[in-house]
Amino acid sequence: MGVLGLWRFLTRKGYEAVVIFQHSVPSNTSEPNPRYLIDVLGCIFMTILCAYSSLPLDWAHSVAEKALLIFAHPSSALIYLDGSPAEEKLLTHRSREKARTEALSKADECTTKLQDRVNQKLRVRKQQFVTIKTLLRKAFYWSPDARRGLAQYLRSKGWTVIECATEADLKIASDCKAGDIVISSDSDMLLYKNVTTIWRPISRQRFLVYRIPDILATLGVSRTQFTVLGLVSHNDYNRNIYGLGCSTNFSIIKELHGAGKFSYCTL
Repeated sequence: MGVLGLWRFLTRKGYEAVVIFQHSVPSNTSEPNPRYLIDVLGCIFMTILCAYSSLPLDWAHSVAEKALLIFAHPSSALIYLDGSPAEEKLLTHRSREKARTEALSKADECTTKLQDRVNQKLRVRKQQFVTIKTLLRKAFYWSPDARRGLAQYLRSKGWTVIECATEADLKIASDCKAGDIVISSDSDMLLYKNVTTIWRPISRQRFLVYRIPDILATLGVSRTQFTVLGLVSHNDYNRNIYGLGCSTNFSIIKELHGAGKFSYCTL
């Protein structure tokens, strides 16, 4: 998820992300041979959900690789897979686990009701199937075994895969160098000091390009101020003060000057 509402906030503030198409990727970067750092769950989560909830593992791995080929060739890409949940995100993970458990329980109830109607030879409505399918999607969890299986499969196909000890965004930010392109829909990636270019996947094999220097120029803030905005707003690690979203926090932070006020920010 990242910082709640940050993508939308940037649009409202006048930042216009450039749209590029997958087939024109090589000609849309100033670097001759850029590395593409791909956050798997931040790029193809819906593909993973559909494939790993309905297909045998080998087929699911193949579907995942096909989706990754939209972003880059194995020779120029680094693939990052999330590991164990970070302790700092414990509240977020507990919330997600609770939501999955509740969805699974509701799906079980709906399935029982559907079975009862079938047994009584009553009319079955399409919406009942849609509801069950939606709940099962909400209950989906990509198991560690499936992740390890995908890593092995991709390596056998020539990909470089990094199985992260914890959250993938932390490792990506650590590995990112000048000229690298991070591909992710997670707005957290905007906040790390090593990251300068993010490609956000959208529909029909397109990307929205976010360049940090251009964002800072549009907002009229320093890199430190922008990072602080992400830290104090609602994100996966903490909740913002009630009523203070990105816009309100931004108006407060922009009035603060002096590095001393932000010296604790080390992302």
